[in-house]
Amino acid sequence: MSDVLYYVIPVVLILGYAAVRRRLRGRYWIFRGGLLDHPVDFLRRPLTKGLQVSTGAQEVRRGDEVEALVTISRSSGLGNVEVGLICIEYYDYEATRTNKDGTQSSSRETAEATAYEAWQPVESAQGVLNVRLAIPPEAPFSYKGDCLSFKWDLVVKGRRRGRLDKEAGHELFVLP
Repeated sequence: MSDVLYYVIPVVLILGYAAVRRRLRGRYWIFRGGLLDHPVDFLRRPLTKGLQVSTGAQEVRRGDEVEALVTISRSSGLGNVEVGLICIEYYDYEATRTNKDGTQSSSRETAEATAYEAWQPVESAQGVLNVRLAIPPEAPFSYKGDCLSFKWDLVVKGRRRGRLDKEAGHELFVLP
């Protein structure tokens, strides 16, 4: 019974989250790259045990390299392990809707897109691996604005066929 609840409760939370997010239409920071950015993380969190990524530098410049320290304490069930840099762009746009009475209304909504993504395969053996990843000089820098934001993450993934990937991340701040 407790195993069923372990999977049912996160699903109910995700469905409730989706309803609230649609209702608020991305107006609050909590939904725009903030606390509740990706509801799948509720399901993924228990899977990340045994997989970590960190870096010594919290801030890096465009064109520099970042050193990723990947820690694998349990390699069973990881699948193919990859380390990557991801930059997500969050932007606002004007959405127009036709109401039931035929009039149109517009609202500001937030969408997201991948601005940069690069992955490098690593060995899926237990231990600490040191991986260097380059941030392109023409890539966007970290920025948090009212209508446009860029968020960088250093991510390690255990890609598992037909199942939810194991994933751990670490936020980076990329300077101009």
